[in-house]
Amino acid sequence: MPVYRFVVITNVARGDVQRKLREFRDAIRDMRPVFTNDTLPYLRRQTREAFQQESTPSGNPWPDLSASYLARRRREGTGETKLRRFWDLFHSLMGGTNAAESVRKNHLSYGTSDPRAAWHNEGRPGRKTPLPQRTFLDITPQTVDDVADQVIDHLIRVF
Repeated sequence: MPVYRFVVITNVARGDVQRKLREFRDAIRDMRPVFTNDTLPYLRRQTREAFQQESTPSGNPWPDLSASYLARRRREGTGETKLRRFWDLFHSLMGGTNAAESVRKNHLSYGTSDPRAAWHNEGRPGRKTPLPQRTFLDITPQTVDDVADQVIDHLIRVF
């Protein structure tokens, strides 16, 4: 019976392999390129779609404006769109004033420092004038999957 041997000569490509492994290690240690080029634009796009569709990131419609508030908005001429009376909240989530974004080597923060954001995103029930929940920032299972895919794609490109 013949013997088959498979011999791998590693000295020829050893330097190339070690260089690629260092690049891969460095890419894992510094995720800023994927956070800046892929993840942050993705989160802004997801938020923009929530505002355009007036629904949560998972697709549930936001509650309607109350009749009295809708009448006030019509009198003011500020339109009938939800969460966009003055557009400050929306613009802060697109990187404008009050944006709360931070990209570091292994950390990405995305949000807003607009004090009204939490009221709208979480709602304020049980108050004299209750504010219904209109979630515009949410980490859905799809968000987690999409961001994981972005990281994996980035690491594959590096390697």
